[in-house]
Amino acid sequence: MRNHFLLFLSLVSCTTFVKQPRLFTRETPVVYPRHLVDLQQGPPATSDQKIVATRLHQALTSQIVPDSPTTPMQLLKMVVFIDRVRNEMKFSNSIYVTPDEETVFFPLQFYPNGHVYIHTEDQDPSQRSGTYKVFSRSIGYPDLQVYANLELKLEKNKAHQEMQNEIEILRALEGVVAVPHIEDFGFFQGKTAGTPRFSMQMELFTEDISERKKALEDGKQIVKLALEVVHVVRMLHEKAHYIHRDLKPKNFFWKKQGQKEIVVVADFGLGERDSDTRMGQRLVGTRAYLAPELSLHHAQAQSACESFQLCKKADVFALGVTLLDLIGEERETHLKKIVYGVHGPFLHQGSHVVEMTSRIQDYTRIHKAYYDQGPLEYGVHPQEAVLRSFRQLVWRMMHPDPLMRPDLRMVEDQLNEILEQYNKSVGSV
Repeated sequence: MRNHFLLFLSLVSCTTFVKQPRLFTRETPVVYPRHLVDLQQGPPATSDQKIVATRLHQALTSQIVPDSPTTPMQLLKMVVFIDRVRNEMKFSNSIYVTPDEETVFFPLQFYPNGHVYIHTEDQDPSQRSGTYKVFSRSIGYPDLQVYANLELKLEKNKAHQEMQNEIEILRALEGVVAVPHIEDFGFFQGKTAGTPRFSMQMELFTEDISERKKALEDGKQIVKLALEVVHVVRMLHEKAHYIHRDLKPKNFFWKKQGQKEIVVVADFGLGERDSDTRMGQRLVGTRAYLAPELSLHHAQAQSACESFQLCKKADVFALGVTLLDLIGEERETHLKKIVYGVHGPFLHQGSHVVEMTSRIQDYTRIHKAYYDQGPLEYGVHPQEAVLRSFRQLVWRMMHPDPLMRPDLRMVEDQLNEILEQYNKSVGSV
């Protein structure tokens, strides 16, 4: 990836670009449309281009920016420009073109393979920012499909490493595990001259499992969704030999596959393979989903998880909290808050070991009280029985001792048993 970036910096000036020039220093090179083609000359718009501009306007206003002030006539100018660049220019890396509000009204990103993306960025009402990533939606050209656009802030080396890691993992997993498909990716200049930024276009998912849970009507549907989620992570562990390290509801999405929907797992910036030399060393993840032992080991100046098997157990814990969210009742919310409190704020290496141990003891006591509810009474309604069995399985996944957590093959088998028992109970009512 470093060689890729050095190659990018060595390209001719027409392939070094920035976005939003008003934010940058004078020394930062900018590519406006006029830098690429002569805007005063060129053929008039064709009837096909007028049709494309109309379809582009429909896609923009119906799927991303309902109140966009950009008119079909303005988009027609941009379509003509895009076609001219694609037909007249050859380049070996992605080109990022800044809007000039005369010919180009949205940032454009051109790729050597002919793909072009019309970025909506801060005009997208769904745009959101994380620590390193900025999500918005883009329209592909010429297919006019809507894609997820992830722009990564690479001012810090950590973000660069996570970006590279995510691309490598997603490409390795495609066809093995249900993961998002990367369409294109490329660098461009950032806020400071010589500092790269990175843009990646992926298939767009409109709903994660935290949103889908609102439509779940009963315990049976919750268990069936849980089966989908557990299966995709089991494939990640068993077939691909990867750990995720940041499992949570916001990283599971629904994807149409033919006539059915499947669950895909996303966001592999923290993921690691079993053969990685630094696997499990860092304390990473989302606080409310972290296994207790990770923070304890970190406080003891040890690796967060010392082996692939123990790292998988940490994933099992995070997956248990994720499944707990599907129930969403008061006691489940309470238990999740307790998990959140175990970790701190994150404790520094070599310090607070006593405090961390005390917190884990508190969690162990509360976890035991939740789990030790005794057997089901005879005559319990099937809906209550299926949720009770599901809760107890999830609480086992959240056991404070990683060695007591079931592996995901066992979890999947037990979820199937819960469904089978439910169907028998309903049939006998």
